[in-house]
Amino acid sequence: MRNIFDQDGWLYQGLTTLANLLILNFLTILACIPVITIGAALTALSKVSLDIARKQEGYIARSYWKAFRENLRGATILWLIWAVIAALFFLDIRVLGLYPGLFPPVLKYVVTAAGLVAFMIFQYIFPLQSHFENTIRGTIRNAALLAIANLPKTIVMCAVWIVPIWILRNAVVLWPLLIMFGFSGPAWVCAVLYSGIFKKFEPADGEDTGEGTQ
Repeated sequence: MRNIFDQDGWLYQGLTTLANLLILNFLTILACIPVITIGAALTALSKVSLDIARKQEGYIARSYWKAFRENLRGATILWLIWAVIAALFFLDIRVLGLYPGLFPPVLKYVVTAAGLVAFMIFQYIFPLQSHFENTIRGTIRNAALLAIANLPKTIVMCAVWIVPIWILRNAVVLWPLLIMFGFSGPAWVCAVLYSGIFKKFEPADGEDTGEGTQ
């Protein structure tokens, strides 16, 4: 029983992880407030989430803001690209819903399918940006390849991120959970899933290669 409370015990480790995720979620919310910085915020979130998943985390705030600064330019460009794509899909769905008689019924399914594919690719965009040095085009291309090559994990990652979206829309009573873990919780679960994928492309010594996009 005493081992439960040791630093290597599951209870201590679990509480430490929860505390780190709580801090990480607060930092991410703070960094997202300017809106234009959402990309850098999600990139830093991905970096620290992977560190926590691999039990390599140090000072959460220091690591977060370091990754935020290093990826600000590249992550902002990626965020603007995906914000435009998301806006276009949203407008297409709205128009198809408001004027169903003007378009073939199959068009709505085509747009929805394309949106789902974009959402799957999105799962890897900021994790790749945070962990590997590449061009903007290279990051998007690699995200698409990883999404397809690891389809079962990609589907689970999408489902994980749908949970906080569902809570936001349908369960007001659970909103405190979003404030505490709405970003960091799903990001950590996804990091656990793609950690092994990233390992295949890391140097033999396992050192992190991500220093932002150039």
